[in-house]
Amino acid sequence: MQHVLTPCACASPTFQPHLSYVAAGAAASKWKAHKRNHYAFLGNNYFFCPFAVETLGTFGEEALALVKDPGSRIREITGKAKSRLYLTQRISIEIQRGNAISILASLPHNSNILHEVLYL
Repeated sequence: MQHVLTPCACASPTFQPHLSYVAAGAAASKWKAHKRNHYAFLGNNYFFCPFAVETLGTFGEEALALVKDPGSRIREITGKAKSRLYLTQRISIEIQRGNAISILASLPHNSNILHEVLYL
């Protein structure tokens, strides 16, 4: 029996070490490779799919493929043609919320600036 392992990584292409990459998705690809190396000891006992996305919205290749499968199945069951698109957009919205939370965490603790972003 093969187990499923999907470690997630959300890379920021604006992070200093990633600034040398010019292509969209390059930071996600770097983290995907890092996750593969980190979990290499697991061998063939696991179905391994690193879910790497960038904070600016670019999905890694394997992350996009992983979202397409259940998205297509939802489309088949519900008959709604845009089900896969909605699933991808929902993940993107959560990444944007995480970005907002990161920005808010960098503000002084007594500041209530931008707190309404969390309630959109």
